[in-house]
Amino acid sequence: MKIKEIRIDNYRFFKKFHLSFARNDTLIEIHQLYNHLITKGLYLRGAMVDGKLHSDPRFELKNFKKSLLPSNDTLARAVGLEKTQKGARFLIENKLAQKILTDQYTDWLLNEGYIQNPHKTNSPMSDPLRRIAPTPDCIAYEFLYFWHCTKEEVRTSASYNLLRKQLESAARMTSKVFAEHYKETLELLKRSEERQNFSIEQLPKDFAINPS
Repeated sequence: MKIKEIRIDNYRFFKKFHLSFARNDTLIEIHQLYNHLITKGLYLRGAMVDGKLHSDPRFELKNFKKSLLPSNDTLARAVGLEKTQKGARFLIENKLAQKILTDQYTDWLLNEGYIQNPHKTNSPMSDPLRRIAPTPDCIAYEFLYFWHCTKEEVRTSASYNLLRKQLESAARMTSKVFAEHYKETLELLKRSEERQNFSIEQLPKDFAINPS
C-alpha cells in the first residue's frame, strides 16, 4: 500500500509514520504534532522502536532514480508494531519503553506502578514520561497524547467532551472498518483523561502548577 503524504502548515509527515529514536524533546515534538493535527480533524497512527535505521542506496534502472533500501530490521519492526493496533495511536516498543522509563521511573512501566507512585520522581506534571503507559493488551506501550505536555495548558473536561463528541459522530457516519479506528481512538482519549485527572488529584497543587 502506498503511503499518503500530507502537508499542513510547517509540518511534513505521513498518515502512518515510523520512528527509530527517542528523547524527551522528541516525545514533546511528536506530541505537539499530534495535537496540532487534532485541531485539523486529522489523526495519525505511528510507532517508535529502539535502534538506528540503516539503509543502502540503490538505483532503479527504469528512471535511474536513487532511493534507500533498509539494511536492518528497524523499519520492519516499527511497521509491524504500528499494525498491531487500531485507531490514532503513538506506539512505543517494549524494549525502548524500558530504556526510557529507567532508574527512578521503572515503577511507571506498569499502570499499577504509576498509580501507587505518581510522585516518586521529581518530574513535573508536564514531563512527557508521565504519558507513557502499557497498551490495554500489553503488547507494547503507547503515548497518551491527548493529555497536554505543557504546564501552561491543561486540557479541560469541556475540551475532552468536545473531542469525544466529534469522534463519536465520525464513528457513526463511516463504515464498520473505519468506525473501529475511531472507537479505539475514543478509548485512548478516555485513558489520557483518566491519567491526567488522577495525576492532578494526587500531586500537590503547587507542584502541578509550578514544577521544579
